[in-house]
Amino acid sequence: ALVCPAPTSSELGETTYTAYTPQAPGQGGDDKGAAELLPAHHADDGGEDDGGEDGDRGKGDARGDALTGDPVVPLAKPGTPVSEDTSRSDAPALIGVADGALAPGWTVQQTTAVTAGDGRGLLGASCVAPGTDFWFPGVSTAGDRQDYVHLTNPDSTQAVVDLELYGENGRLEAPSGESINIPPHSTKPVLLSTLVSKPTINVTLHAAVRSGRIGASVQA
Repeated sequence: ALVCPAPTSSELGETTYTAYTPQAPGQGGDDKGAAELLPAHHADDGGEDDGGEDGDRGKGDARGDALTGDPVVPLAKPGTPVSEDTSRSDAPALIGVADGALAPGWTVQQTTAVTAGDGRGLLGASCVAPGTDFWFPGVSTAGDRQDYVHLTNPDSTQAVVDLELYGENGRLEAPSGESINIPPHSTKPVLLSTLVSKPTINVTLHAAVRSGRIGASVQA
């Protein structure tokens, strides 16, 4: 299983997804299996799909409780990468599963270029396996930064997460980071500066899952 964060809210962003599973020695081209990603819902949208580019998203069959829409970067066979681009400012987080011959070594890279504005730059991330413990050094709650942590729940049960922040003198006071609920098959971005009262330039973030599991990524 892999989880990709929502790439950017910029109208000037272009995101490329690339999926790949390596081919094992002696492996034929007709090996069975599937590997694809589907859109997650925003945790505050009530679980409804908000449509999509050209009306395509939201027209597929339901996967699990809430995952619907057209698959993103579905693989056909090992050893052949698949890429897909989107310029949507509301491009969703993605949740995916690979099985059979397409599972061993399955990876997805997400790269976003923002060409203008405050967020101008290049963002890159490897989509992560869901888990219960994530550490991110080098984040910031300073006024000139907009650092988000994206919390995505790939499962059909609710996840509960604690966000802990550590400065040079130890753990920072951040009570609003406790017991954050992530509904099934949904994602929630959290602006780190809203968790503390005093801005801090260099911070380490710990996302600790109390129940369930999540995929966590930081957008700085």
